[in-house]
Amino acid sequence: MLKGIAGLETLPGVTGLLVDVSGSMNYKLAKKGETTRMDAAAGLAILLREKAQEFNVATFSDKCVTVAPRRGFALRDAIVKSQEHSATYLKRALFALNDSPDWKDVTRVIVVTDEQSHPTGFCRRGPSRRT
Repeated sequence: MLKGIAGLETLPGVTGLLVDVSGSMNYKLAKKGETTRMDAAAGLAILLREKAQEFNVATFSDKCVTVAPRRGFALRDAIVKSQEHSATYLKRALFALNDSPDWKDVTRVIVVTDEQSHPTGFCRRGPSRRT
């Protein structure tokens, strides 16, 4: 994997990665395969870590948890073990990171999720767009 991205340019600035670790991420990507959604997310995290000039990583499920930016399979293990694999509260996680001083200088945020999201009462809603 790392050889495949060796020629790609480094992403300038601070890249923030937010990884879904909810229960649905433990399902397989395909019926005939063994790779789970979590495996794919961790693989993307490992690759992104190597191409980011600076790197922040957090996971979300019921809460948002900052993860130490390790490399390789140590990063995968840190992501998987960061918290219980429960629900998917993406909006809550984005608001938490927005309020976090460690994420103030982030140039870009990349979210890896299967988007099995929970629409909860924890939403800041604007006016309805229905006509």
